[in-house]
Amino acid sequence: MSFRLAHAIICYHSRHRGVGEGDTKGSVLSVRRRPRPSAERLPLADLPLRAWFRRQTPSCSDVVWMLSREGLAYFRTMSETGDFMGTLDIHRATLETCGEASGTVVVIDVLRAFTTAGFAFDAGAEAITLVSEVREAYALREAHPDWLITGEVGGLPVQGFDFSNSPGGFVGEDLRGRRLVQRTSSGTQGVVRSTGAANRVAASLCCARATAVYLDRLQPDRVTMVITGSHPEGLGDEDQACADYLEGLIRERPVDLEGIRKRVRSAQAAQRFIDPEQRAFSLEDLEYALDVDRFGFAMVVRKEGAYDVMRAVDVCGGPRKVHG
Repeated sequence: MSFRLAHAIICYHSRHRGVGEGDTKGSVLSVRRRPRPSAERLPLADLPLRAWFRRQTPSCSDVVWMLSREGLAYFRTMSETGDFMGTLDIHRATLETCGEASGTVVVIDVLRAFTTAGFAFDAGAEAITLVSEVREAYALREAHPDWLITGEVGGLPVQGFDFSNSPGGFVGEDLRGRRLVQRTSSGTQGVVRSTGAANRVAASLCCARATAVYLDRLQPDRVTMVITGSHPEGLGDEDQACADYLEGLIRERPVDLEGIRKRVRSAQAAQRFIDPEQRAFSLEDLEYALDVDRFGFAMVVRKEGAYDVMRAVDVCGGPRKVHG
């Protein structure tokens, strides 16, 4: 048995026993891995591994299977592909289908809702309440006069809102301790419509790696990525590109970052930011959206009373860039 194959078996076993960070130097995410909570949901082909997951330590029969032709083939494939999280189900959904999603849901909006939210958190915002309708935003500010409203309708600023849906609008702002309300046409809609999710996370390229780290710590059996920019006209490749990057991080596969950026730049939604006639869509905002992994926090959404409230959860040691 080759060293690489033996290493794959050892890594796979140690990861699912819940080893510490120091034992996984080769991990892209380098965070603690715990045993999966629902071994019964593994594919039928992985029946020998189900007892392994439940016990966390392989029995004699597990070891026999590991050294069998089938077991060695299984681990040989993993050693060649690097897919140590192959048992995780990852699906895609749209605004029209996200209500059916269960398990952990990642709602993606690169241009611009969750890029803007990232910059708001970086400016010190304590929390962001996500709403579907403009009237809800006004009602919340009336009830909480010190709260600020950000967002858009059809991509355009809304009269009476404190901020538009622009990440650049939060650069240099001091929002420490302030609460925000965000209403957008795509991103916040994806969150409020994902009613069947057990866990919800908002994401964009600026916090993608931090999102992947948070998911890795969560250890879900199923992840659904909601492509909020996907419409019948075929828009949304900027969000698809972000989802592809996220999936590459989760599965610890190499990702062409420059290719990801090129896809975002060429997406139909990005053309408004390149067109100088479109004054509500600045080129600066596009560049902010392309600042991959600028922040070291994940944006986690939980129900607080009647509303969906998003908070920044630091997972990479601070809010600034997690890699050069």
